[in-house]
Amino acid sequence: MHIGNIVSQVDIKADKLFNLIKDINNIEPELPTLIIGWEFVKVIYGDNRPSILEKQISENVYWTFTKKERRVDYEEDIKKFIEICIECIGNKILYEFLNILTCKQSLIKNIIKKLISTDVYSIYIKNNSFIYIFDNNKIIGIDFNAIDFLKIERKKVYRILYSNKNNVFFNEDFLDKEIKINIKQKNNKLIPYLKQIIN
Repeated sequence: MHIGNIVSQVDIKADKLFNLIKDINNIEPELPTLIIGWEFVKVIYGDNRPSILEKQISENVYWTFTKKERRVDYEEDIKKFIEICIECIGNKILYEFLNILTCKQSLIKNIIKKLISTDVYSIYIKNNSFIYIFDNNKIIGIDFNAIDFLKIERKKVYRILYSNKNNVFFNEDFLDKEIKINIKQKNNKLIPYLKQIIN
């Protein structure tokens, strides 16, 4: 599973979240695609190639120069492509904030049952104050400070979260620098989804 395709005939470094390939025919068609190299674009599209000024080829396909062709454009376009991929994920995955101070007890019990069941979940605890749980194309957010307000011991909550070998983590060090910067600015809630992809 990936978040985007990068098609390049020159060697580049790319996070394992991307489908890095040399042949345009091997893309995962439902994902955004970035083709690297103006000369490569001309080979792929021939007379139907896009304008050198237009970086978007079609709805979900983009291109950029190689580092050797135009390094500044390459670096900027990689950042933009990461933003596009993150935005696509954000549009696909449902997010639900669970306010444990106002929601029904039955809903909380259902979540606890899920967490201690045989299924394994990716759980991101941000700054020890917010919990994000990835569950079947849905992310549930819980304010950890509200748990303190209800005078529930954090140790008990941690026991539940760690039950059944759930993948609990407290940082985003597994992400590439550019992805980490982008996700921390806009979409912390997607971090357990990305962790699930990598595992």
